[in-house]
Amino acid sequence: MSKKSLRPPQEMPGQRRGFSFGRALILTLMLLGAGALFSTKINMCTADLGRHLKNGELAVTQGLIPQANLYSYTHSEFPFVNHHWGAGVFFYLTHRYFGFQGLSFVFVCLSLATLLLFFDQTAERVGFEWASALTLVFLPLTASRVEIRPEAVSYCLAGVFFWVLSRVRSGRLPMSWLWALPVLGVLWVNMHIYFILGPVLIGAFALEALFSPRADLKRRLWTVLALTMAAALMNPLGVKGAVYPFFIFREYGYRLFENQSVWFLQRIVSYPPGLYFKIALGLMIAAWVSAGWFLVKRREASDRWPIAELCLTFFVMGLAVKAVRNFALFGFMGPAFAGAALAPVFFRREPAERLPVDRWGRLPNSSGAWAWISGLVLAGVVLWRINPGYFIGRGAGMGWGVIPGIESSARFFLREKIQGPIFNNYDIGGYLIYYLYPNERVYVDNRPEAYPASFFQDGYMAPQENDDRWQELLRRWNFNAIFFYRHDLTPWGQNFLIRRSQDRAEWAPVYVDGAAIIFLRRTAANRTMIEKYELPKEMFSVRRSGG
Repeated sequence: MSKKSLRPPQEMPGQRRGFSFGRALILTLMLLGAGALFSTKINMCTADLGRHLKNGELAVTQGLIPQANLYSYTHSEFPFVNHHWGAGVFFYLTHRYFGFQGLSFVFVCLSLATLLLFFDQTAERVGFEWASALTLVFLPLTASRVEIRPEAVSYCLAGVFFWVLSRVRSGRLPMSWLWALPVLGVLWVNMHIYFILGPVLIGAFALEALFSPRADLKRRLWTVLALTMAAALMNPLGVKGAVYPFFIFREYGYRLFENQSVWFLQRIVSYPPGLYFKIALGLMIAAWVSAGWFLVKRREASDRWPIAELCLTFFVMGLAVKAVRNFALFGFMGPAFAGAALAPVFFRREPAERLPVDRWGRLPNSSGAWAWISGLVLAGVVLWRINPGYFIGRGAGMGWGVIPGIESSARFFLREKIQGPIFNNYDIGGYLIYYLYPNERVYVDNRPEAYPASFFQDGYMAPQENDDRWQELLRRWNFNAIFFYRHDLTPWGQNFLIRRSQDRAEWAPVYVDGAAIIFLRRTAANRTMIEKYELPKEMFSVRRSGG
């Protein structure tokens, strides 16, 4: 058998590429469904967005890129690598001119663009309709992280890198397009820590090129890889910033939900995306096992093997297995990788063996498109029925902009001119930074890397669990107010709120809403405000959440 390079299947005689009404309908339904899942109102009380907006404001108005924990009064000199400052500028400028609604719109557009970039490459491998089916299977994972975060930029740039690399490899783009990747690498390293995906993507294609007879492509890819790695040095901290992805978890003293594996989480809480991940993971493994069996059986030449996609599958799948925060990355990239595995099995055989579809997956009879539409709708219903709560629960928060009234607690704090020091919980730190800084600084916020590892155990969790430790902390910092996110699901957070709500000797609750609660210390300075706003004890009942 003659050697053939790994390229998309060629059009068969008498067939032409087209975009029918049926396909337009499929694509429209897919984008509308994905757009709805990506459209979630912003809960500023738990989001990182407030801190990113403040970072952007400082960079634009003062030319300041903080490299120390200036938002906290407890460890204001503690150094950290501000690896996402560029995303803060992007978010700040978007919000400045278009508000929170505009931020939501831009996030949805970024997410849909990412989806389309990988969808295009999936269609190149297995055809439009099969690409739609694969995208549908992975969509619940793609939509598992819909908070506006810098990682959305990483997903989109990963899509651009993969799209360019795939099309250059197949000859659909000239190699000159590769020179854009190091330039994008400079942008990426200042936007989000996942900039490391850029060299990983190029490296996978460069490794595959070692088995290709195209010496020019081989040289160009390795050159571009070296330039992209050098581009990582173009950040405020140079080498330290470039190698930071390998060390970020070294200083983590707080176990984050998103950094745990799905198997660990499902032992302690209900985590709806977990089942969809296991389905997608099973499909991915089955696809690559089938590809390996087929290619070995047919003794295909090495340049027929999708080596780049195989390497990337192991890498991204490993990230998703390790931490649920990577489910969305796996969801975006998964269809293209599964398509690369399935293509040699079902779509790249000799003409006599080929399945009865054209290069875009179109069935030859006139009813084919409608059969696909019906099948995709049925598949969508099945995915819905597997865990309807996953989708129904998202409906209440669907929309753009912030949750109405979410800023009320901060406005109360500012209107009444309440003074710190504030003791706050981890979740609400970004919210307080956005609304109160620089007038007040926080005790803690949701950046474990910005605090000493020992701080979370000794200065955060232990005082909430033990009254003696709390009194020690109170004497040290002389807190005047407690500002908490009410739905803190940690055992220490729940115990702390229960004690403060029931024991009124030293603290009085003066404000509560659906998201936040504020306590004032019983002092002479606070007496008038407490008399005016203290909430009756009957308002509070104990109902533990989580676990």
